[in-house]
Amino acid sequence: MAWLDIHPPKVQQWYAKRNRPLTGCTVLHTAESVMDSVGPDTGAENVAEFIRTRTTPGSYHDLVDSDTAIHLVDYNRAAFHDGTGSNNWALSISWACRTTDWARMSPAKRQAFLRQGAIAFARQQAYRRSVGAPPTELRLITKAQSDAGVSGFIYHGWRDPGRRSDPGTSATAPFPFELFIAECRSVLAPSPVPAPPKETTVLQLIARGHSNRDIAAQQGV
Repeated sequence: MAWLDIHPPKVQQWYAKRNRPLTGCTVLHTAESVMDSVGPDTGAENVAEFIRTRTTPGSYHDLVDSDTAIHLVDYNRAAFHDGTGSNNWALSISWACRTTDWARMSPAKRQAFLRQGAIAFARQQAYRRSVGAPPTELRLITKAQSDAGVSGFIYHGWRDPGRRSDPGTSATAPFPFELFIAECRSVLAPSPVPAPPKETTVLQLIARGHSNRDIAAQQGV
């Protein structure tokens, strides 16, 4: 169950029914909120509470900080994350920070933020598979491509360049996309299956110097 189902907002922050099938597009955002740099990171929780109490439209499917990935709006609904028309056919992820924070974070903090974003993305991919929707390819796409239904990630600032620059479209505050993709690949990678234990033959036991009595005991005789 999504966070806003458990904590109902003052104003509904989604379209209950999509007017266009879900494509493989995922829109990336930053919430342009104050990054929490002291103690446990409550940045995502703080933005979620703001969205719950706001009286204007504005929400995301997933909202993350350096230690939390909040599933905010149910994936079968259209969150109000983009005013240019992608709400009905795209999913969204937002980081609880500013675009300028990427450059000033420590490498460990940046990786933690991106890791939580990758965890949210993996959850979205699982949903897409469950309903037969196209997965999001691990690549950037243009606004024209996203409008045409091409699968991939797009920055909110690329869809709405006149008003937005998130999650980091400027040369001075770029979003670390390649590092994010590396985290996505890591999270999505299947866990290795441990090899079954090798059986020890009687001849191997003899070669190791075991007596017949030892061998009988190990064979359960």
